[in-house]
Amino acid sequence: MEYLKRYFSIEISTRVIGVTPEFDGLAARGREIMHIVNTYQIKNWIVLDDDPRLFDVDFQNIIYTEGHTGITDAHLEPLAKHFRSWKTA
Repeated sequence: MEYLKRYFSIEISTRVIGVTPEFDGLAARGREIMHIVNTYQIKNWIVLDDDPRLFDVDFQNIIYTEGHTGITDAHLEPLAKHFRSWKTA
């Protein structure tokens, strides 16, 4: 954890609470994320990822990006929509 936190500013690093476990098999990343969501009872969350093969087709709260471009302007409105919904929940 301390090694990971060094990559972030102090404002962000103090908010890092853990890392996902490493699961094998189909949809592994989705299961890893859901493990953390359930363990910490996280209510508001969104995933940004560039590899749909690591998630079930019906995985919720995900925005797919392209690995070579990352987050683009096209992703901003879907992200903002999620963030706005958190304020009303």
